[in-house]
Amino acid sequence: MACINLHSFAINHENAHNFSRDRFYRQGKKYPKEQKRLERRWHRERHQRRADIEHDQDEEEDISLLEGKITREELKEKLFRYVGMEE
Repeated sequence: MACINLHSFAINHENAHNFSRDRFYRQGKKYPKEQKRLERRWHRERHQRRADIEHDQDEEEDISLLEGKITREELKEKLFRYVGMEE
């Protein structure tokens, strides 16, 4: 942004230049808007990636929990058979 202001100052003092026709100045004015747009897009994508990761982790935890419950039931059945108390 400083380079835009410096260029603007130099042009203004050089020959009362019309800034609306100065390509460098116009591009410089667009730059902050473009950066904000890119930053918003980056934040949206980052948020979506986080949500996807959390969803995957939740599914993995659910699967692990179900596997644990199945293993518990299998062990319980083996124990009851061993002690002669079949369900």
